[in-house]
Formats: sequence, structure tokens, C-alpha cells
Amino acid sequence: MTSQGKSRQLIPRHILFGNAERASPQLSPDGRYLAWLAPVQGVLNVHLKDLSRDGDQDGHPVTFDRHRGIRSYLFARNCRHLLYVQDEDGDENWRLYCVDLSRIEADYVPAAVNLTPSNGVQVRIIATSIDRPDELVVGLNNEDPSRHDPYLLDLRTGELNRLFRNPGLVGLVADRHLEVRAGALPGEDGSLRIFVRSGAGGGDPADLTSWRPVLEVPHEDALNTGVVGFDRAGESLLLLSSLGTNSTRLVEMDLTTGHERILAEDPIYDISAVHRNPVTRKVEMVGFRRARQELVAVDPSVADDLAALLEPERGDLFIATRTTDLSVWLVGYTRDRGPVEYYRYNRATRTRTFLFAHRPELYDYELAAMEPFSYEAGDGWRIHGYLTFPPG
Repeated sequence: MTSQGKSRQLIPRHILFGNAERASPQLSPDGRYLAWLAPVQGVLNVHLKDLSRDGDQDGHPVTFDRHRGIRSYLFARNCRHLLYVQDEDGDENWRLYCVDLSRIEADYVPAAVNLTPSNGVQVRIIATSIDRPDELVVGLNNEDPSRHDPYLLDLRTGELNRLFRNPGLVGLVADRHLEVRAGALPGEDGSLRIFVRSGAGGGDPADLTSWRPVLEVPHEDALNTGVVGFDRAGESLLLLSSLGTNSTRLVEMDLTTGHERILAEDPIYDISAVHRNPVTRKVEMVGFRRARQELVAVDPSVADDLAALLEPERGDLFIATRTTDLSVWLVGYTRDRGPVEYYRYNRATRTRTFLFAHRPELYDYELAAMEPFSYEAGDGWRIHGYLTFPPG
């Protein structure tokens, strides 16, 4: 034991690699609900806590998977539906399930509804929008296993309507009106061509000739270049791009002129996260993958919030979710010497409330620090790495 009462014994594998006690928390867009993943009889399921009810102290499961567990979920923009994807026995034919939160009572949770029940079909969530909160765009490869056609899904009725037959694009992106207007075409040599279309009335989207190429990406940049999304007006495209640079930067492309404006960059380090205002769609923060993960304010309106939240000794800050009105944030800190800790941050008071740690058993062990280092290689390039020494 150390002077702080921490053990230096070998950490049991289940503490490091088993299911976390709680993980992947999210706030509903209106801030009423807090959800997270936690095991039920050893299987990961979604748990929910109603923050508007004093009696709901510990929350309760709202899904009841008994096989592979749930690892990906989200709140619909209408704050009424909780969505998650699940396959069968690892076949990767993901299906989309929905739990109606408005029907939950003290001793009753409605069964999840399978919204994409076709066998041998994989679903992908393409887009949600606060402008159309009861709908979302999903991709289904029900006609061609190699192509996901975009469908508009109405959560009120469960109705699916195909928007168009996919002409062969991947990474489809929709604007705030849920019009699918961007995608990429992979080349045989590993390159990418990014295409856009004008939206409704812009020709037949099933015909690739109705799409306009706006960016040619060679294979050496394809891994770090892609579309983030459209601006609110749908006139500009946000891109992560490593074209002509050493690192990935964030640029805004005017779709009329093709002019690119750099929004954020670092000459050495890649951008690892982009946070946009859910209403205005303006970029507010970006994360850089430096020696430590670092969040930087792009919009001055969040500079004071980051100043209140950034504490290097606590860990590397990340934003898990934010409410639509941005009044409440769910943030976390990743640490090399302890578990991930999650907090609820109130912007009005600039205070945070501890929620939970993902693996609290790690508090009992002395963990080793991860120390960054760099050196210059023979060709002049700088090599970055990390070094860990055993405790003591």
C-alpha cells in the first residue's frame, strides 16, 4: 500500500476490461433526463434518471437486452424517444430500436420497438435536426448490401420513406432540413471525391451527375479528410482537411465560390473533436490531439466556460453532450491515474456537480502516469510518444 492507502498489487483484469459500472452518459436535449450504460445481470443496457423528479435518485434500466449488450444510443431531438442500435449474435446487421419515454410510469417501462425489422439489413443513423425533431434520416442497405439508401423515419408513426436510391456515395450528410446533400465517392486507389447537391429541386439524387464534386482528396489524405456538416443556411460546408498541411484542420467551404476559410488549425497536431451550436450550427469549440487532449474556444461566448472547466490536474476535459439551450453541459475528464469522471455543468453559475466515475474500483489502485516525450528523427521529422514508469 502507498502512503495514500492505494494498492500496488496487480489490478484484476475484470476491473480493467470488464463492463464499466457506468459509461457513455448523455443528457436529453431538454435536460430532463440523464442516461448511461450499465450492466444488468452482466449485460450492458441503457439506464435513465428523470432529473425533474426528486424520487428518481438512482435511475432505472429502460432496455432489457440479455445477449450482446447495448453500446450505442441517443436521444431523439423531440426528447420523447430514446434510440439504440443492436445486431443479432454479431452479424453486424444493426437494427434501430426505440423506447417511448412518455409512456414510462413508476412501475412500467414500455418494450422497445424495432423500427427496422427486416432480416439481413444494416441500419445507419445519418442525421437528426432540431428543426424536425420527430424525424431522422437513416441509411438502409435493403436493396444493395454495398449501398445504404437514405430513408426518412417518422418516429410518431414508425413510417419509413426512401428519399432516393444511393448512387454509390458513402458518408452521407444532411442539412438542417434533413435534405441529404453531401457524400463521398471512394476511388480504387484509396482516394476520395466529395460531392454536394443543391437539395430539393436539384435534379435526381439517384443520378450521380446531379451531384457536383467540390473536393478531390488523394489517398494519402483520405483518412483525415471528410465532411463535418452544413452551416445553418446550407450555403457552406464544414470540412476536416489535411490537404496541403501537416495536420488536420477545420475549414469552411463556400459552396458558391469554392473559397475555403480556415476556422481552426495547429501546425503540428490534428483536430480530434468539433463542437457546434445545435441551433446556429456555428463552431464553438474544437479539440486538438496534442500531448494531452485540449479543448480550445473558437467562439468567444464559450471561452469563460472552458476557463471554468479546464483543470489539467483533474484530467483531459471532453464534452459528452449539451442541452439544446446550452444551459447545461455533461462533461468528463479522462485521466491516466484514475477512472473517467463525469460532471453536470451549470453555465449560469459556472459550477459543476459530480455524477459518477466509470470504474470507481480504480480509485483503490495506484496507477502510473503517462508522460509525453518527443525527439527529432534522422530525417528531421519530430517523433511523439508516451512513456510510463512503474509506480514507485
